[in-house]
Parts: sequence; C-alpha cells; structure tokens
Amino acid sequence: MSTILTVDFILSTISQEVVGTLFAVALAALANFLWKKHRFGGWTVKVIRPDGSVGTIRPVGRKKMEEVLDDLTTMSVFLKGLVSPYGWLTIDLVTEGREMDVLEIDHSSKQISVDLTVEGCVK
Repeated sequence: MSTILTVDFILSTISQEVVGTLFAVALAALANFLWKKHRFGGWTVKVIRPDGSVGTIRPVGRKKMEEVLDDLTTMSVFLKGLVSPYGWLTIDLVTEGREMDVLEIDHSSKQISVDLTVEGCVK
C-alpha cells in the first residue's frame, strides 16, 4: 500500500515540475519576443537624395532590423541596396559614412538616415 502512495507521490511531483518548467520556458520566450519587438520593431530608414529631397522613408521589419544592427556587413549591404537608385556610392557607409556624417543611426527615434547631399559620397 505504501508503495502505491510513493509512486503516486513521485508521479504527481514530476508532473508538477514538468508543468512548472514548461510555464517558465513559455514565459521566458514571451519576454524575449516582447523585448526584441520593443528593441527592433518600428525602425525606419530615410534616404536623402543628392539634390536634398527625401528619396525614401521605408519601414524595416523586426527580424531584418535585428540582423542589420547586429552585423555591420549586413548593415552595409542593406543600406547600399536602398541607396543604389540614387547614385553610386564612393564610400563605405558603415565606416566612412559615420565619419563624414552621411550615416546617422538614432536609437531613440529608431531611424537610420543616409544623407547623400554630403560631397564626395555619391557619383
């Protein structure tokens, strides 16, 4: 009789621990999703044409923005793709672009601006 109670107790305890673990994993996944949505969601990229007019204001998806902000080579390729209709870049946007004030990344307003009016950045 006591063996049945012990097995019952063990099964009950294990099932409670499994449910608790699954709940904790689900809660952690939800918190991670909400944090990434807050950090990477709602970004826009603004391209200012060489003549000074605004060429493109494009919203960027959460997953793409996470890739762009985490990897500088991805950022370079992504921005070159957006800028290519307005001219041929003669500088690297990520390194020289920041130094020449061509590239501005504003985390507070969640906007990346590429200003092609700066002399020497576009042919």
